[in-house]
Amino acid sequence: MTKDLNEFEINEIKSHAKEKLGLCRKGNDIIGTQIFSILGLYARVIYYPLGKDAPWGFTRISGSKNDASLKKPFVALNSSIPLDCQVFAAAHELYHIWYEQNPDMLPSDLLSEQGKKISEKKANRFAAEFLVDEILLKQEIDLYKIKKFTIKSILQLSDLFTVPYR
Repeated sequence: MTKDLNEFEINEIKSHAKEKLGLCRKGNDIIGTQIFSILGLYARVIYYPLGKDAPWGFTRISGSKNDASLKKPFVALNSSIPLDCQVFAAAHELYHIWYEQNPDMLPSDLLSEQGKKISEKKANRFAAEFLVDEILLKQEIDLYKIKKFTIKSILQLSDLFTVPYR
């Protein structure tokens, strides 16, 4: 059984997300599909249709010591899944590249927290924080005068940020 993230871990991940948003000069910007360009700065990315039930993506970080072309990790994203899921998977991968340097495979049940390793929960939380900045979210809620969260308003916001509604 894996534990949930504690308050310290959540705050640390929020700090990491803000730091990286600043580094990418995206602190006041909705990321959405820009995540693919950002990921491309830090990894060699290939988009391939693996099937809707296949992993969302995977990373290959290490190579042979003398292979200069492997200074950037290799990331594959499953182009068979919806665009919002690809966006989330790309941000999830950035967490692993930036903070763990661990290769991983993103299963099709990526958003389910049940039975997940702590590193996967951290990567999911990072992706959420990186893609949906709290201040920008509040601005959009005010702009669209959302007073009560309904299915419609949640879908509207998830579409605006290009993230899965879950």
